[in-house]
Amino acid sequence: MYSKNLKSDAFLILKAVMTKPIARFAPSWYVKQTALTGRGKDEDSSADIADYFFACVADDGLSGKTARYDVIISRAALEHVDQLDATLLDIRQALRPDGVSLHKVDLKSHGLDRYLPFDFLSWPTGLYRMMYSHKGFPNRWRADKYQRAAAAAGLAIKNLRPVETLDPVETLDLEAINAIRPHLAPEFRDLEPSLLGWQSFWIELTNSA
Repeated sequence: MYSKNLKSDAFLILKAVMTKPIARFAPSWYVKQTALTGRGKDEDSSADIADYFFACVADDGLSGKTARYDVIISRAALEHVDQLDATLLDIRQALRPDGVSLHKVDLKSHGLDRYLPFDFLSWPTGLYRMMYSHKGFPNRWRADKYQRAAAAAGLAIKNLRPVETLDPVETLDLEAINAIRPHLAPEFRDLEPSLLGWQSFWIELTNSA
């Protein structure tokens, strides 16, 4: 784990872990009290954002539909789900045989970086989940996880590429990657720099069933 202030980070861990049960079992109260949805700053109120998500899905976060849609689209949503494998399987089942699914995935920290870009990837995975799961914060999975989850769900990847913008911060440069790599949680250390540096990407999926 990367830290420049152990005392400050210890307090952060304690606060995050103690509020996790509230976020999990009383999410509406948690959002109302903290104004946090895990999405960072937004023009809409935290309560409105939370209500929208709750209205879109069942209690388990899945649609439960079968061969219902020709196209499924999401923007900056998949990085917030706790069960990516189940979500992509739900997408495959909801797509018609020739259906297409297009997603923009935001891999940035949503305000969780403390000292260096991507240092939120340095938290040990178990501790990170104790702190931030069920709060809507990023699941931290990189593009390689989406590739494996899509294949396991029976979805074919038609296109996978980083988001291209005029803003260079959309891809972390090699110097920034090398600065944080030694401190990353083990599952991120061996990712090739070009993949680790992605801050957002497009993934186009087709129903291969």
